[in-house]
Amino acid sequence: MVQDAESHAEEDKKYTELVSTKNNAEAMVNTVRKTLTEAGDKVEASEKEKVEAAIKDVEEALKSDDKEKIEASVNALMTASQKISEMLYKDAGAEASANPGPEGAEADGSAKHDDVIDAEYTEEAKEEKRD
Repeated sequence: MVQDAESHAEEDKKYTELVSTKNNAEAMVNTVRKTLTEAGDKVEASEKEKVEAAIKDVEEALKSDDKEKIEASVNALMTASQKISEMLYKDAGAEASANPGPEGAEADGSAKHDDVIDAEYTEEAKEEKRD
C-alpha cells in the first residue's frame, strides 16, 4: 500500500495543482462578475465586452484538464479586468475629491481632535484593612 502511494505521488501532486488552479479560476470569474455587476454603467461597453469574452474563455478552459490553458485564460481575464478596476478607482477618486469628508476631517482621512488631552493612568494598589 505504501509503495502504491509512493508510485502515485507525482500524479496526486499534479491533480492537486490542477484542482487548485481550477478553484482559483472559478474564484476569479466570480470576483470579476461581481465587480461588473457593482460597476453597472460606470464601465464602458467595449471594456465590459472584453471582460465578458475573457470570462467565457476561462469557463471554456475550465472544462478541460489543461492547467496551462486555464492559467493563461485567467491571466487574460486579470489583464482585462484591471482596466475596469482602474476606471472604478478613477471614478471613486473623483467623487472623493468632489465630496470631501465630514467637517474636521483631515486630507489623510484622520479626524482632527483639538480637545484631546494626553494623560497617564496608573492604578494604585489598595491595602486591605484587617480587623
